[in-house]
Amino acid sequence: MSYFIDWRDYVRQPRIKSLIESKGVEAARQEYIRESNKAMWDDPLIINESLYSSADPTTAAASAGGSSPSIVGHVAEVEAFTWVGTINNNVTGSAGDGLNGYYIEVPTYNGSVDFSYNHVNSTKRFRFYFVSASTTGFTATNTTGIAGVVTASYSKSSETINVTGSLLSKLYTAILSQGATAVVAGFTNTIAPSALFAPTMSAGSSSLSFVHVNKGGVPAISTTIPTTTSSVSITTNGLDRYWGTTASAPGPTFDGAISPYTTFARRG
Repeated sequence: MSYFIDWRDYVRQPRIKSLIESKGVEAARQEYIRESNKAMWDDPLIINESLYSSADPTTAAASAGGSSPSIVGHVAEVEAFTWVGTINNNVTGSAGDGLNGYYIEVPTYNGSVDFSYNHVNSTKRFRFYFVSASTTGFTATNTTGIAGVVTASYSKSSETINVTGSLLSKLYTAILSQGATAVVAGFTNTIAPSALFAPTMSAGSSSLSFVHVNKGGVPAISTTIPTTTSSVSITTNGLDRYWGTTASAPGPTFDGAISPYTTFARRG
């Protein structure tokens, strides 16, 4: 059966005429409903259409990367950077500046409407550098596509024994206090880190969590520090849902940072 067939054409079929003669019109009606539902669920196009809100917004032009429904943030992502153990600043090398220049990179969503493919216009990437005070004039490099930089500096003379908590606390403080146009490591920030992240850290902790201010799926956290020294993890995966759904009919949730949802417009 085709899901485009209507009831009048359906009952003209010889097998349905026989069904009506033997069991009545109600039996034919129930068979029509059963076959219509099966056709809908067997056809992926119809499945997709059934998930879309009837209040779809104006769609983007094909050149902007969008053509179908919009998505909206549902769950905020929470990620963490964790030292493997108590460390000193020599952990990544034999010299006293072993941590210098290593960074954590955290992509996040800025909460704006976005019709771009892969949501490149609303995805903002922040880098959190560890910088040795003995290295004069550290400048962040390869910053194409980066929205901002935060640094935590350390001194060989005062922090040679343990930098596990002190460096993370410096990042924590900088996220909360750094301005939107601060110049850090030679880079002029485009947004305040506190507009994107709400950091959390326990006293004496070896882990710093990045709680994303705006809900929705985002690319994963990463770091250039060797895995023997640190790890990054996602403690709460950011999720989205279709725009226009309600509390009574919330629809499915999904990670908007993966295909095919990266082709859908973001509604904030």
